Amino acid sequence: MNKNTAPNIAVIKLSALGDIVHAVVILQFIEKHLPKAKITWFVDAKFSEILFLCPQISRVVSLPLKNGEYKKSLGLIASAKQDGKFDYAIDLQGLLKSAAIAKLLGKNSYGFDKFSVKEPLAALFYGHKFSCNYAQNIILRNLSLTAFALGFSFSEDEIL
Repeated sequence: MNKNTAPNIAVIKLSALGDIVHAVVILQFIEKHLPKAKITWFVDAKFSEILFLCPQISRVVSLPLKNGEYKKSLGLIASAKQDGKFDYAIDLQGLLKSAAIAKLLGKNSYGFDKFSVKEPLAALFYGHKFSCNYAQNIILRNLSLTAFALGFSFSEDEIL
């Protein structure tokens, strides 16, 4: 991806709070490599407040998943998709429900392969699959998947 382009990126990390905090590290790398990117983050409404503090995120889609409001969640996903085609949908969660969201957002979905994910069936939903050690540090896993999807590289020294 060219640094001067403005890709529309969907990030899916639904829960939990600690996992979301670990995942926001990817934002600084997206900003560095694709400064014009428009980032939409899909998250369970219960955990969405912290994401409003991240200036790199253009839009937070708060899904009422814990309340069982799946019809409303589907409507919010459809609405976000109507606002613009996603060039990339990156599922950092690796669950069936997050993989289904990635699939709904477009063909250019990225996630972990069946050996690198918590729920192996989730890998069936991705157009592009990334392989890594499931025991690897979660920050490195998330960043590696994001770098794979968006075509940039990084050094572990940049994370420290």
